[in-house]
Formats: sequence, structure tokens, C-alpha cells
Amino acid sequence: MSPDLNPIENLWSMVKKRVRAIGPFKNITELREAARVCWDGFRQEELLSLTRSIPNRISQAIASKDGHIGY
Repeated sequence: MSPDLNPIENLWSMVKKRVRAIGPFKNITELREAARVCWDGFRQEELLSLTRSIPNRISQAIASKDGHIGY
């Protein structure tokens, strides 16, 4: 349950950054559409990079002995 180990946290951060770059929004419908466009706009390489980072995240977490890691 650690956010350091969960790459979806990084993905949500990327979505937020992209949505903010599009805004401001007049209403919730525009915001939802921007979020959908940003979510659908991820390249496969970006998603693979997050997936491939999992073994390194685990190794760093073990080495840190329950301390914070750099993700």
C-alpha cells in the first residue's frame, strides 16, 4: 500500500499535470473530458516505463528498511 511502490500514483501525478496544462475549465464536464483525453493520450512507452520500474522500487524499499525511497 506504499505510494512509493505503486506506479499508479506516478501515473495520476502525470494526469494531473497534463490536465492542469489544459485548464482552466468552465465546468466539470470540461474537466472530465480533459482528464479522459490525458489518460487516453499516454504512450505505451510511458506506461511500460512505470511497469518496468516496479522491480527497482521493490529493491529500493527493501534496502531502505521501511524508509522513504526516491519515487
